[in-house]
Amino acid sequence: MEYLFELVPWKKKLVDEIVDLAKDFFSIYTIPEGPGGYPGIYSLATAMYLKYKYDLKTFPHVRLYDINRLALLSIANAVEAYGLDGLVLLRGDKPWQGRIVEDIGTEEALGLLKKKNYRFRKGAIISLRYPFEKIMERIRLGADFYHAINYDASKDQLLSMIYREASRLGVKILCIYSFRDW
Repeated sequence: MEYLFELVPWKKKLVDEIVDLAKDFFSIYTIPEGPGGYPGIYSLATAMYLKYKYDLKTFPHVRLYDINRLALLSIANAVEAYGLDGLVLLRGDKPWQGRIVEDIGTEEALGLLKKKNYRFRKGAIISLRYPFEKIMERIRLGADFYHAINYDASKDQLLSMIYREASRLGVKILCIYSFRDW
């Protein structure tokens, strides 16, 4: 079983402190990019730092609101070249400063990366705030894995239904444990 930890990279010192505490308990670190639309340390840089300093598996996130296709392919090339384990595609929150790019959405980005035959795992987000049918539409897009967000105990039955159907389709659903949950 893979245990994911969502490590929000606001400050390098905090990243190191958290990893020192958590590295023996989690198998993959998922690194958000600009959560809430606010800048932090770049997720791709943080993912590479964690891989090469601590030998950890990492999934950096890419906010599609902030980039165009060229930037997405450059990020994907870096993930591939530096041997990162995966990339999470998401629209993201509206940026605190600047404008939304809106060049490519999650579905199209996933299709583009699959067409280019990148070897790393490609993931997307599913929100448990949506009904089962909407979530399953997203799962059928064909990502290698999906991060389930907005979980609470009232979502147990929904999550069980999603797990069963996703397993039938050969897709992984990963629930994230984050620092804010500690």
